[in-house]
Amino acid sequence: MLYHIGERILTGYRTGEPSNPQTGKPTNFLNGFGTLGLYFQTGAWERNQAKNVGICWLATRYISSYSNPKQIMDFLPDIMTTGFYHGYSIGFGVEINNLVNIKVIYYKYVKQPELDYSFPIYQFSFNYSLKINYV
Repeated sequence: MLYHIGERILTGYRTGEPSNPQTGKPTNFLNGFGTLGLYFQTGAWERNQAKNVGICWLATRYISSYSNPKQIMDFLPDIMTTGFYHGYSIGFGVEINNLVNIKVIYYKYVKQPELDYSFPIYQFSFNYSLKINYV
């Protein structure tokens, strides 16, 4: 079982007409968030190096967040929002000590939001340790 609950401070810059003196000014607000999901993990290793062990994992999560709608509208005055956003995430990774670290994660908001967050987010990271044998 995978879970995470927290509170964070987000910073945004007010949007609006260039003639408005508040446009471009920073604003900060609290954002509550939570995730709940499933996480499967198994061993991984380099074929010929028994000391290079690691993990292979697969995770799926439901993600939700809430901010006070008045605070969101403070820096995005042209939207109507409830302040509640939610979506899901699917991820896969392989981490083997001294050899490879691969992570692929997909995020998608399922609500038709007021903001342009309907596009999915892809996260990909790849680290590989090249070994050179000198004779």
